[in-house]
Amino acid sequence: MPGLVLNFIVGWFSFMLVMQAINYSAQNFSMQRFIIQSIIYIAVFIVIYLIHQMRTKRRKTA
Repeated sequence: MPGLVLNFIVGWFSFMLVMQAINYSAQNFSMQRFIIQSIIYIAVFIVIYLIHQMRTKRRKTA
């Protein structure tokens, strides 16, 4: 569980940094920015979920 929390925190900070970069580079395209934010948010969530699943599977088999 602490590993999942750490992954979430790291992923969230990375997500926020990317959001800031997109906000600065695409200030005039709000719809495009919203779509990119949604895609990145979903991707970060999937990556964190997959890492958590891999770790739980490793614990069960070991």
